[in-house]
Amino acid sequence: MSGKPIAALVLLAAYAVMGSPLSAAVSISTATSAFPEARLGALREQFQADHDAVHRAKNFWKLGDALLAEMRTEAEAGDAAAAQRTFEEFRGDLRSMLGALKQSGRNAEQHPSGFKELQIYLRKTLRDLDQIILIVPFEQRRPFETTRRDVAAIDDELFHILFPRQPAGGTGDKTPRSQRHERPAGQEANYAHS
Repeated sequence: MSGKPIAALVLLAAYAVMGSPLSAAVSISTATSAFPEARLGALREQFQADHDAVHRAKNFWKLGDALLAEMRTEAEAGDAAAAQRTFEEFRGDLRSMLGALKQSGRNAEQHPSGFKELQIYLRKTLRDLDQIILIVPFEQRRPFETTRRDVAAIDDELFHILFPRQPAGGTGDKTPRSQRHERPAGQEANYAHS
């Protein structure tokens, strides 16, 4: 059974109980919009109650996605101040998790659990944040961009904690292959007959 007949049946049942299609539609939309708020509150409580840094980091995606959905809804409604408060809560939760992971004394290079999941989640989330920021009117974006840079810095810090041994000069030799003095594979230098 597809979703449309079920939705029609629900609307019809609500109409029978409420007496008017408009009041039925209003009560249905109110019920569906209240669910994410209750879910977000439950996720916040669950996050605050969990004191295991690795477990919090592994499960942050649930709260993070709910906060991003709330932020998107607030931005689309034109409430930039509320969206910024939600974004700052997101950043604050990230900072507290990173601090707890660092204080745990775990070597992220050898035991990446928690660090890795959080870094992967953040890498994916940065694109979503960019899309949400574009919803905010241009003249109100500056605080969002500042907070976004903070989140990107947390992501970079996690990456460097996970991979601390990086080349000092960057990511390897940047000389174009055509300018390197290398022999093609399979060709040996013949110094005996020179």
